[in-house]
Amino acid sequence: AKLCSRNTIKLSFIDTALKSNTYSSFYLAEIDRFAFCQTSDTMFANKLVAVTDRYKKHKMIAGRDIYDIHHFFLSGFKYNEAVIKERTGKQPIKYFQDLIKFIDTKVTDKIVSEDLSFLLTHEKFLSIRKVLKRETLMFLKDEVKRTLE
Repeated sequence: AKLCSRNTIKLSFIDTALKSNTYSSFYLAEIDRFAFCQTSDTMFANKLVAVTDRYKKHKMIAGRDIYDIHHFFLSGFKYNEAVIKERTGKQPIKYFQDLIKFIDTKVTDKIVSEDLSFLLTHEKFLSIRKVLKRETLMFLKDEVKRTLE
């Protein structure tokens, strides 16, 4: 990152893996190393579940989870249905219906603003904060509709 610019990296190391998680080798050019990482569809599915899981475990909501879900949908990524089933015990469509209700009732502009204001550039933050919840709900509702067809 440029001098005096924002830079944040989050690494998660989990000692127990789900049977449904899939992994592949990924080259990290910045450090000239390969890492064994979750595939993008596994990451997306885990992020979809993280929103409600974090709330159940810690009674907190992370605006960055909503941001990441929005990013995955906007970028056209697919999700690993088996991960959602294993982690929630629900079919993805049922989980999405529950997630829509959860985001609609629990995620506030305050949560989004407090969590994302220091993670994003000021310009990016200003452009996303007012539409993030609405667009994420739109993506989820479209996914439910698409699945029902």
